[in-house]
Amino acid sequence: MDFDLYSSDNDEESSEMSLGVCGSSGSSDDDDSTSLFGMGTIFTSEEEAYNAYKGFAWTRGFGVCKGDVGRVDGVLVRRDIFCHRQGTRSDKHYDRPERVREERLESRTNCKAKLKIYYDVHDNVWRVRKIIDEHNHNMAPTAVCNLLPSHRKMSDGDKAQVNSMKQFKIPTPKIMAYMAGQSGGYNMLRFTKRDLYNYDEEVRTYRWVLLNLLDVMGQRTPNLVVTDGKKAMRAAIAEVMPSAMHRLCAWHLEKNCVQRVKEAKFWKVFKKVIYANFDFDDLDRVVKDYQNNEVTAQFYSIYYTPVLNTGLDAIELSTSKLYTRAVFREVKKQIKGVATLLFQGRESISMTIVYSFSKMGRPDRVFKVLYDPNDRKIECECKMSDSYVIPCSHIFCVMKYEGMEEIPETLVLRRWCKIAKDCTTLKMENDSREQARLLRYNALYSTLSHVVTLGCKEVEDFALAQDAISNLVDILQQRCVKKDGNKVLPNNCAVKDPTMAATKGAPKREKTNLCASEEEPKPKRHCCTKCGVPGHTRRLCASHDAKAIPTGSKAPSSAFAESSFANEPKVTSSVANKVHH
Repeated sequence: MDFDLYSSDNDEESSEMSLGVCGSSGSSDDDDSTSLFGMGTIFTSEEEAYNAYKGFAWTRGFGVCKGDVGRVDGVLVRRDIFCHRQGTRSDKHYDRPERVREERLESRTNCKAKLKIYYDVHDNVWRVRKIIDEHNHNMAPTAVCNLLPSHRKMSDGDKAQVNSMKQFKIPTPKIMAYMAGQSGGYNMLRFTKRDLYNYDEEVRTYRWVLLNLLDVMGQRTPNLVVTDGKKAMRAAIAEVMPSAMHRLCAWHLEKNCVQRVKEAKFWKVFKKVIYANFDFDDLDRVVKDYQNNEVTAQFYSIYYTPVLNTGLDAIELSTSKLYTRAVFREVKKQIKGVATLLFQGRESISMTIVYSFSKMGRPDRVFKVLYDPNDRKIECECKMSDSYVIPCSHIFCVMKYEGMEEIPETLVLRRWCKIAKDCTTLKMENDSREQARLLRYNALYSTLSHVVTLGCKEVEDFALAQDAISNLVDILQQRCVKKDGNKVLPNNCAVKDPTMAATKGAPKREKTNLCASEEEPKPKRHCCTKCGVPGHTRRLCASHDAKAIPTGSKAPSSAFAESSFANEPKVTSSVANKVHH
């Protein structure tokens, strides 16, 4: 194809700019050579330019994808790199009657941000021709940028490590937990659990595992294989072990039960049967996996928007921005249910408007909905909003007739919303209840986790975060002192080692260096527990021997008595008399 390498699109001339290291626009021509993506910035290869733009996108909070190319005689001479939210989804994907699965989340917003580079034939380098840094969407927080598609990648070292662990039959969840611990946490990994499973769960891998299993078993095909329902596994089993019966594992059976049976008592009995001998060998790993899944679900709920296909686009869009992804699925079912309702009548009673609806095929069952225009309160006779705490289809039908695009606040439960963990929107009430204290605790903990993530990357950021947190601790401590009346701890008090617990037995005596003028104290002598005189024990005590001598026998000689006590110190007369008697 033939084109002008230095030409530019007319509709994008107004957006042409130089982009500095920090992403600022409007740089002058003098500093273009020092900017990261200035006009004419040189790269040795097209891949180097792509990696540099991807690194810049990481710091800004968006992903990238490769786009249009230009070739001359089969040689690549031009490349466009777009924001990963560029373009729009094709219309054919919105109307597919044969669709079985739920629509994928809407990720494209027709963003115009991009980088255009071209190959300079004379200097044999790649140069930047145009940079557009205007996005029409919110940037992803730094803590979850690793979840963006272009920033998720398993390195060759990661793959080698996974392969070596798989040789020792280590499960994939434990591999994920181990590699997360190596990296300093799940948010430090450049791949997700799904990426690890995708790498590990290929038909080629399954085929290799099954073939080696057959070798170990002497080419005897098993009658039953219990795994999950992955297509790759099913294809490998059908190819290597066509006569084996494939069945789902217990966890997938429970999942199918919960999805298809809406009876809580049956769930309890069913889980008790299939998990009779089940036990978690590593509870800490399970908790961390749950937390990781929660962060991932929150990222997809906040950063992406769902496909609008109910016909009530305004209401559906407002609810998608309000509720989390899982709750929005249930709310969307109720919005779709508006199409099955038949309007029966509308009447006014004082300041309240009463709507009547029936369902198609059930004209005898009429539901009444009360609507107060002044307080914007809606109450339905079916009481679904009281039990499930989400609006029913009758309420959404009233919103359609009244032209309301947002759900009234009285029908919104905060814990179902995306802002449930956002401390900036939490109402800080002076409430001493334990529930309110836990809400405030969770909000502060979530905020401080982001501070720790951002503050540990660089030394300067760490010093800034440490000083800010120390100042905040001093302020809060002074407030507590004013309330409790305790003494203020000094600011320069250092953290010391904890007090060691005393061990069993007598404490060891430390030797001290005495001066020449000081006399070393004499050790305390043990005394007899019978007579109280030091120098002998109860077994060798004279009074004990006197009682032990039978009648008619001779008493010990005086010489023996004198030799026994010759070296003993003088004692009081009362003690001496007691000894002789």
